[in-house]
Amino acid sequence: MPTEAKSKRLSDTQLAILIAAAGRDDGNVLPTPSSLQTKGAALKQVQGTQLKAGPIAGSDAPNGITRFSGI
Repeated sequence: MPTEAKSKRLSDTQLAILIAAAGRDDGNVLPTPSSLQTKGAALKQVQGTQLKAGPIAGSDAPNGITRFSGI
């Protein structure tokens, strides 16, 4: 019997970041939308969660810019 992948809900912050990145030609998630109130360590935690879950991919760029890889 095939197993279905569990889908996880995105937080409002995660969704805003992905929507902004998807609308950019380069797919970068940074800079984050100015409407976000999440900053600093909290924002890094959100991005870390997205890296682990797969919707964004890390970059070796010195500035750490991360790219949206599609859902």
